[in-house]
Amino acid sequence: MTDGGQLDLEEKRVGKDVPGNDLAFSGTFPQKLIPSSGVITYMYSGATAESCQKELEGKTYSSVTVGNGRSCCLRTAEGHVATVSIVKADPHENAPVQVKYTVWP
Repeated sequence: MTDGGQLDLEEKRVGKDVPGNDLAFSGTFPQKLIPSSGVITYMYSGATAESCQKELEGKTYSSVTVGNGRSCCLRTAEGHVATVSIVKADPHENAPVQVKYTVWP
């Protein structure tokens, strides 16, 4: 994802102005992932649908800071639970970020 990029997790679409997007990337330092649902939290151990659901009920943030190896759980625009992991990030402003994710029904 590049600065201003959006991702629709269910439809596997990434780009600018993605309809129904679940997640946006701000490349401005500090880089952030911002959920369209407004519900996101860091995940510090192996994520499952159940563990993400539990974390989302407890503490939520409006964004998470990007960093290599970090993971988070979020609720998608469609109401599904998902986990997103940062595969590759460069801390320089406007550098792209690579993520992998899982969406549970």
